[in-house]
Amino acid sequence: ACLFRFISLAWEAGSNGRFRLRSGDPHVVSVGVKISEQGSELWCSVDLRALLAGLDVPSPSRQRIRHDINRWDRLATGLDPSPDSFDRFRSSARAAGLSPRTIESTVSDLVYLGRRAGLTIPPGRRLRVPTPAPRVPTAEDVSQVYLRAGRATWPARRPYAASDWWRCLLVVAVWTGFRRGDLARLSWRDIGRTEIAILAGKTGR
Repeated sequence: ACLFRFISLAWEAGSNGRFRLRSGDPHVVSVGVKISEQGSELWCSVDLRALLAGLDVPSPSRQRIRHDINRWDRLATGLDPSPDSFDRFRSSARAAGLSPRTIESTVSDLVYLGRRAGLTIPPGRRLRVPTPAPRVPTAEDVSQVYLRAGRATWPARRPYAASDWWRCLLVVAVWTGFRRGDLARLSWRDIGRTEIAILAGKTGR
């Protein structure tokens, strides 16, 4: 079921009794009844690009969702987001060689896009997404990065060499296991004489 939030209603002329619901936002959702010899069928159509343009979505997410919409248009031609069309999209995407992770990420972004506009779109039956095995760098990997850091030229205009900055960062990362965000937030006040104490950004610990 779709939950709509709209201000005005305008009828469209057509043999199938189609009409359009137009909101105060730039996006448009059309709903109507298709009449045939087999009976009548309720349908709704969502303009995904107009929907995205009318919502306040962060720039990185907006770019990713735009790619998802292009992928949807390519593999689910003429279909609007719904549990059935999501299942058909999954079949087409698997046949095209897309991974389950990419497919389910696309479905999740379209469901999120609809939810931001007040549309409840069930995602259908999810594919099983395998958990990737973490790759732990070997001592040889770390040694190669340490050596190549000797050619670094950024950051410049510091009281220390750029190579020393990168090598220090590498050693701290390897020995502490800090995430990139925690490494970026690290300051001198976090560093004691015998330990480094920070509050991890992801876990809060």
